[in-house]
Amino acid sequence: MRKYVDDNNVGDYTMIGTKPYYYADWDVNKIFYNNASPSQSHILSIQGSSGKSAYYLSFGYDYKEGIMKMRPDKLNKYNATVNVTTSLYDWLKVGARFNYTRRDYTYPETASNVYQYLWRWGSFFLPSGTIDGYDPRIIAHLKQAAMGQTATDFLRMNTFLKANIVEGLTFNADFTYSIQNPKQQLKQVLGLWH
Repeated sequence: MRKYVDDNNVGDYTMIGTKPYYYADWDVNKIFYNNASPSQSHILSIQGSSGKSAYYLSFGYDYKEGIMKMRPDKLNKYNATVNVTTSLYDWLKVGARFNYTRRDYTYPETASNVYQYLWRWGSFFLPSGTIDGYDPRIIAHLKQAAMGQTATDFLRMNTFLKANIVEGLTFNADFTYSIQNPKQQLKQVLGLWH
């Protein structure tokens, strides 16, 4: 940022005492956001049957990165699914389903919501670059924030039974158990973002 010198060289801001006053119009999108964010998704599935039994196995991985240029948030998601069904008799079918998902989300733990702060004021309030060698508020928050990490495990187990008692009358029994285990921690940043 360029400091005010005189009316022929107005720069981007002026200092009144120790307080800076900005009057440049900043392109918030160009300064803080990428035009796209990388992501990838992979799924491997296997299915088949043998006699009166059938099975389905699925394994997946997803990765998504946030749109911020500086220290974007990142999400890694892993999942696995197992389905097994078998017909014990012509009139009785049983099965089980297991689903497991692990979500690892990493983000800069700033004092204020970055997205909300960026759009709360007009673009002429939000400077880019440094002022007398110091970062302005939102950039300083991003550079110096500890990295927050949330790891969430989700497990769902389901068993079912389907019995055709007589023609037109079917008995269905279904039991589902699920548990979610979130863990959150902060990792201190050892150096500043460059």
